Amino acid sequence: MGALGRNQFDPADIATALLLTVWGWEGWLSLWMGIVVTTRTALLIARERESQNWPLLRVTPFDSADILKAKAGAALYWVRWPIIQLLFLRAACVAIAVANSPDITPTQTALAAAFALLFCAELFVSAVYNCSVGLTASAFAKTSAVANAAAYSLHIALFLFIFLPIWNRFAGPIFEAFFYSDHLSTLTRSIAVFSLLIAAQLALAGAMFFIAAIQLRRIVE
Repeated sequence: MGALGRNQFDPADIATALLLTVWGWEGWLSLWMGIVVTTRTALLIARERESQNWPLLRVTPFDSADILKAKAGAALYWVRWPIIQLLFLRAACVAIAVANSPDITPTQTALAAAFALLFCAELFVSAVYNCSVGLTASAFAKTSAVANAAAYSLHIALFLFIFLPIWNRFAGPIFEAFFYSDHLSTLTRSIAVFSLLIAAQLALAGAMFFIAAIQLRRIVE
């Protein structure tokens, strides 16, 4: 019975199942937050134009960049609790993976800690990126329906032509090794991939905020 119990409750199997469960929660919550942030920001400017409030905003002392930053800040504040939950889940994923690696070296532990910080930082960058997509679509749309359609069309285009190639080229083999290997030597490449994803999101977010700000200056109605 003792041997049977040990076989049924192998700590390594339990840790792997826990890791996959937490990773699944993190994935679904990240997807939900991305959808919510994109949808919420896509409506911000379009609704101002639909309700005829945009002319009132134009006579305030704030320029278009200030308005965009305020709108984005409000959207991010609204999802602050999901962000906190996601930070915990992402940190837990890395912690469980490290705890499930009995022969991990101090160097690999340091790399895992660096990856955890980068993994959590990517969450904030992703939220800002989603804000930029929604606000850019909203700046060019006159109605909420058009803004939402434009936001998700832009999301799909950027995913297919920028992020998916990066993921397929680098991240797939890394995460397969991350889950099914007893070593974390692939973390150096994982750090490089997430750095690349963060850089791409930051560059695109900056470009889209700039485009949206220019478009808002041109809106006359």
